[in-house]
This record gives sequence, structure tokens and C-alpha cells, in this order.
Amino acid sequence: MAYTAKRTARLIAAIPAALALLALAPTAGQAKTPSSGNQHRIQTLLDERDIERLIVDYSWVLDAKDFDTYGALFSHGIVLDPQGKTIAKGAAEVGALARHYLGGNPDVFVRHIVSNVRIDVAADGKTATAGSFLTTIEAPQGQPASIFRIARYHDNFAKIDGGWKFLSRQEMTDWVLRERQHPAPPSAK
Repeated sequence: MAYTAKRTARLIAAIPAALALLALAPTAGQAKTPSSGNQHRIQTLLDERDIERLIVDYSWVLDAKDFDTYGALFSHGIVLDPQGKTIAKGAAEVGALARHYLGGNPDVFVRHIVSNVRIDVAADGKTATAGSFLTTIEAPQGQPASIFRIARYHDNFAKIDGGWKFLSRQEMTDWVLRERQHPAPPSAK
């Protein structure tokens, strides 16, 4: 039984690599050198990976309460409310917004878990959109952790100076355990 489970786990782990090799493999009648079609597919995979890393970096720096680095992710971007209204623009405002909501209580452990990321790179390779799910876990010191919020992100990206940047992030909350008690965010004053 253990042998079968280990073998299955190894096979599942090998699927992404096999798919990447399949994308590179020539089809019947193709030359063995990369065609422009394959080069485009490879570049799209690399772009998707870079965007996914940006999405992951968002959660890492937010949960580390590194609000300056978090804000810098939006040096070219904005944060939108669920209705599409801008609530923060640029590194300073976005960093201040995060500090406002998450910087107040160092005794609360928070993790933003982003999953089901779906990235669509435009055909020209200059812009992209992404959707993902967010589960926020919160644990006040000495208490059990609980799911605090379930939401969705809708992101827009642009390739600027050879790297992907957030143009916008919109969060739509589907469920929240309780509303946080905070005064108005900095940009709304």
C-alpha cells in the first residue's frame, strides 16, 4: 500500500515537468529547433510564473508586515474596492493602507493564503489579468486560529521595464467572520 501511495505521489509531482517538456517537444512535421510558436508558449509560461511569484510575494510581505515592500509592489498600481473605486494609489498610499489595517496589533498572527490562481497573459505579452481565491487565517496570541475571511482577487498587470507590475488589485469579500473595527483608511480622510 505504501509503495503505491509513494509511486502515485511521485507521478503526480512529475506532471508539471512533463507538461513543460511536452510544450517544448516538436509535433509531427516541426523542426527540432524552437519555432516562434514554441518560443511564444515558453515566454507565456515564464510570464505566468513571474506573475504568480508577484502574487505570492504580495502575501509574504503582507504577512511579514513589511508594509514598505508591500507598498512598493504597487509603485505603478492601485487598490480597488469591490465596486471598482480607487482606495489607494502608488507605493506610499498602498503601504499606509496595509499598515492601517494590519499594523495595529502585533499579538495577532495573520496569514493570507492565495489559491486557485488563474493567469491570462495577453497575446502581445504586455498585459495580463489574474483571478485567485483568498483565505485569511487569524490567530490572536494564545487562542486557536480561525478562518477570518474568504474573498476573491481580480488583478491587472503590465510588463514595465522588463518586469511584471501590479496595475490594480480588487478584492471582493465573499464571507467574513467579523468586521474589523478601524477608523477610515488614510486615503479616505
